Amino acid sequence: MTDFNLLFFNFINSGARYYPRLDQLLLFVTSYLTTFVVMLVALYVLFWLPWHSQGLSHRLQTLRDSFEFIVALVSTWFIVQLLKVLVAIPRPFMTLHDINVLLPGQTGYSFPSGHAATTVALATIVYVKHKQLGVLLYCFAVVVSISRIYTGVHYPYDVLIGAVLGFAVSSLIHLLFIK
Repeated sequence: MTDFNLLFFNFINSGARYYPRLDQLLLFVTSYLTTFVVMLVALYVLFWLPWHSQGLSHRLQTLRDSFEFIVALVSTWFIVQLLKVLVAIPRPFMTLHDINVLLPGQTGYSFPSGHAATTVALATIVYVKHKQLGVLLYCFAVVVSISRIYTGVHYPYDVLIGAVLGFAVSSLIHLLFIK
């Protein structure tokens, strides 16, 4: 573990338990809001957009975009799960002492962050077609990533590599779909 990774982890995590409202907000973001936002965007992309498209060719294009969306998110999730098993780095609260743990019940491995990977993949694949929504989702991904460190379940490198992975997989899937 590098000094920078631990230093940055301690800097972000040190605020936990000292700011109860921030604790509640970031616990809500990481525990509930992330899933809600991903599901809401998925419903929008998979159902609302295709069925509110005018004309057959536009509807077929939105269905193709929906399929690209699914492939990007599922591929990202699969690669994250594979890397977690292959690398097998324990979560910070399992190896570090005297840290603030707000989500002690988290199981599985730390590297890479699935939350960071998924939210960045979501933002990337949406940004391609809907720039403004994509920018909002990138901002949301940053908050989610910070919440994972703040709550004590991920190191900064976990979320950084998760974010890079989410961006890379979604970008690659998009490149494959535009050919």
